[in-house]
Amino acid sequence: MYKLLLVDDEAMETEALKRIITGHYGSKTEIFTASNGKTAIAMAEEGRPDIVLMDIEMPVINGLDAAQAIRQMLPRTRILIVTAYERFQYAQAAISLGAEGYLLKPIGNADLFHLLDEVMAEIDKDKNDTARRTVLDHLAQEQ
Repeated sequence: MYKLLLVDDEAMETEALKRIITGHYGSKTEIFTASNGKTAIAMAEEGRPDIVLMDIEMPVINGLDAAQAIRQMLPRTRILIVTAYERFQYAQAAISLGAEGYLLKPIGNADLFHLLDEVMAEIDKDKNDTARRTVLDHLAQEQ
């Protein structure tokens, strides 16, 4: 199961995205939501999501600042920026903080699913690599 945190100050956008993801991935995902960056940081600390889909323009703390805080706290969490703004500075900032993707609203389902599939495959690979390293470390200690 993948934990997803959806962060957007537009409640209708968040609910629509939640329905789309749940409809496609079903029980493979557990989704929780936040309406601003401050709440997102707190929820990320508590829920430790695998993936964060983050809007940029939000009240209290914007999405880029929240994404940076989450990245520092949870370096293995994948961050996807989802925004209606096609500003080069936003894309540049997203890349510099290590976001795995940048989607413009309105998001096409195919683009969303493609990106989520890629990120989920990376998460699975990381988990498998970690498990393999643990087994090898254990075997090495036994000798």
